[in-house]
This record gives sequence, C-alpha cells and structure tokens, in this order.
Amino acid sequence: MAANILDCPKCSKRALVERRNDLYQCLSCDFKRDLAEPKNEKQPSGDFVWVLLLAFIMILLLQGLPIRGISSPNQPSSPTLDSLPEVNELP
Repeated sequence: MAANILDCPKCSKRALVERRNDLYQCLSCDFKRDLAEPKNEKQPSGDFVWVLLLAFIMILLLQGLPIRGISSPNQPSSPTLDSLPEVNELP
C-alpha cells in the first residue's frame, strides 16, 4: 500500500500524511487536522442583529409619526379654493 504524502499547508513541506481515516498530520511541523470534526463556522455578529432591530424600530416609529410638510391622505397640505373664506367685493 502506497502512502499518500501531501504538501503541508502550514510549513509547505511534503510531509503531510494520513495517520487514520480523516486525520492528517505533518511529520515536519505540529500541523494536524481531523476532517471528521466540523469546522468552526462564524456565527452572525450580535452587532448586526442589534442594527437590524434598531432599524426596524425606527421604521415603525417614523411610520406612526406625522412629518411636517407631508400631509396625510385625509388632510390637504395646502388650502384649496373650497376651504378659503369668501371675500366680499369692494364697491
């Protein structure tokens, strides 16, 4: 049986061997990797979750508050001719 010798990702020497099934170890340095173990995947940052939550709350607050210059559908933003008081003509 021929041994598979690979290049080590840490020291770059051709000394990486398979010790057991899914366990690789470098004969030159202390590099060791067990491929059966799951990699430590990064969890989403807590800061990102807080930013999303804050943005959602701000959107809810802004939708509920009236903004000057922007009228609601029931109230016109500027007076119309119908809402102006009548002015009597001068003689």
